[in-house]
Amino acid sequence: MRSGQGYRPIFHAARPRRRSPLSATAGLLVCSTLLLGGCTHHDTLQAESRELALTSGPGVKVGPRCSPDGRFVAYTKVEEMDRAAVYIVPAQGGKSRRVSLDGSERVYDWTPDGRGLFVWNFTDRELRAVSLNGDSLSTIPKVEMSWIQGVSKDGSQFLWRKFTGDNLDLALSTRDGTDRILAETPEWESEACFGPGPGQVTAARQPTYKAPHSELAIWSPDTGEYTALPIPKARNLAPAWSPDHRYLAYVSDQEGNLDLWVYDSRSRATIRLTNTREEENQPDWSADGQWIVFSRRMQTAHIFVGNPETYEKRQITSGESKDTGPVPSPDGHFVVFVRRSPVEGGSMSNPSLCVVSADGGEVRRLDLDGLVPDEGEGRVTWSPDGTQLAFCADDGTGNVDLYRIALDGGRPERVTIRPGNDVAPMWSPDGRYFAYMRLADGQTQICVIPARGGIAKRVTSGVNPKQAPAWAPDSDHIAYSNTDIDTEATEVWVTSYTDTASAHFVAPPDPEEEGNYPGYWTQDGRDIIVWRMAADQWTVHAVSADGSHPSVRVAEMGHGDAEHFLRFTPEGKQYLKTVFPEGIHTFATGDDVSNIFALRVPSLIETKLRAEGDWN
Repeated sequence: MRSGQGYRPIFHAARPRRRSPLSATAGLLVCSTLLLGGCTHHDTLQAESRELALTSGPGVKVGPRCSPDGRFVAYTKVEEMDRAAVYIVPAQGGKSRRVSLDGSERVYDWTPDGRGLFVWNFTDRELRAVSLNGDSLSTIPKVEMSWIQGVSKDGSQFLWRKFTGDNLDLALSTRDGTDRILAETPEWESEACFGPGPGQVTAARQPTYKAPHSELAIWSPDTGEYTALPIPKARNLAPAWSPDHRYLAYVSDQEGNLDLWVYDSRSRATIRLTNTREEENQPDWSADGQWIVFSRRMQTAHIFVGNPETYEKRQITSGESKDTGPVPSPDGHFVVFVRRSPVEGGSMSNPSLCVVSADGGEVRRLDLDGLVPDEGEGRVTWSPDGTQLAFCADDGTGNVDLYRIALDGGRPERVTIRPGNDVAPMWSPDGRYFAYMRLADGQTQICVIPARGGIAKRVTSGVNPKQAPAWAPDSDHIAYSNTDIDTEATEVWVTSYTDTASAHFVAPPDPEEEGNYPGYWTQDGRDIIVWRMAADQWTVHAVSADGSHPSVRVAEMGHGDAEHFLRFTPEGKQYLKTVFPEGIHTFATGDDVSNIFALRVPSLIETKLRAEGDWN
């Protein structure tokens, strides 16, 4: 989003942002038809059935869903500036046909009669049933602070993942607008599906925010509790039950990369279906249980440094690694970023923090002593003198804390120690403190802690989630966003670290725009640079910190040659050095291609289970 301290909101339930998980920005090099074979791993199924490419070529295609009659597959294609449209393609391959008309929709399932689709419209922020001509049939009441996850086969119930203060729980709604949370748990539930039994729901669950492993568990309406499935420990995601409720398709990085797996509920065996360097995701079964459709992607990205005034850019990293989340040092001479590298077996390594000169050259990997840093934007911050970094990371327990590390070869030092998830650190201009987001005890609040560790102080309160802390030049005042948990309207507030009772509102939500996320203060402390979403793109505004003058529209995302840059308005050019205090613009970009595949699986599953003596 912004140079230096890019920030991505954790729970903003709006349109997908550029390079966000919702937009599934990814890359892939595919051939039209691929046969599985030659795999030596004992858990990988051999080439006894076909794998069909239902789509090919450039573009990001995600979220395939099989029609009830098995004739078609619907999917979402993410287009320019995160706009998305819905397409359908014949189940055996062929020409795709566009269904949605306004370019702001993502498909979630078919209507029970197969004559329409349930789609989420990002512009209106509504779940709708639409005909195959794109005509609206009905609107489904939305659950506030939620993301749609699934639709029941009869189209009467809807699954949502709901932000409940400091984590995500699953909620169930009906067409009449009633909704309820299935179970309030400390775990983070997401990527759920209905089944296997009546009223049951299967969910991917993480013990804490950004935990490296997740379990698949079944929620029972009889007990109101989750029961974990006996699936090996890994990052297990995207559950989908077969029509006969015997097999659960899911994706897992059990062997290093996200591959397609199946769990057999009778034998309790797990069966690996794919073994590729790409990442498989979002499986769905055909109505006859013979095929699984899924998306396949490979993300490639390198770091670029650009001139925010001329749009000239240069690439400073290369190779097979995936490099993301660049943050320039205060003097603009260095860039820290997150790297994943290929490892033996075709998978990718855990993320690591690396530093490179802004002119390019040798990349130096920081020794984090086994810590796994958060890959999200806005998760790393430089000290004002450019000699240290603060970042959030998991120590292997699933708990995310703040750490500090010197650039001269030191080891990381832990700063926060309390249970919970501490993320998005921001170093104060005087170097004495970190402001950060804390997700714990059912709330998301802004806290401040001494940079060398000590007692943390919470500087915000109330039930509304707070995020995006930004220090004022005086190292006392902090701007942050405050999201109303009922209306989802986001305001900008300012508080004082030394006088938290002084918290006051400075910027209202704009009805034409979504979100208010502070980035920087001007050096005189008069204005706050605020990021907003409008018409499917980010816009930048200068908001008065004391309400003394109207806000100024500073810039918006560019197009064409300036796609990765901001285009400043004549009135906004005075703020260029505030938006880019390091004098440079850094960003990550690469190939973004993802396609839809279908895999015929029953004979493969039977062969594997018979070989292991588990067939019955």
